[in-house]
Amino acid sequence: MMSQHPVSTMLLILVLTQDSMIQEEDS
Repeated sequence: MMSQHPVSTMLLILVLTQDSMIQEEDS
């Protein structure tokens, strides 16, 4: 999967990280 779509995986991780940061700020 990663070898097929490394960019997609990276983007997914970035989105998850941003979501976590936003949640923390909101809290």
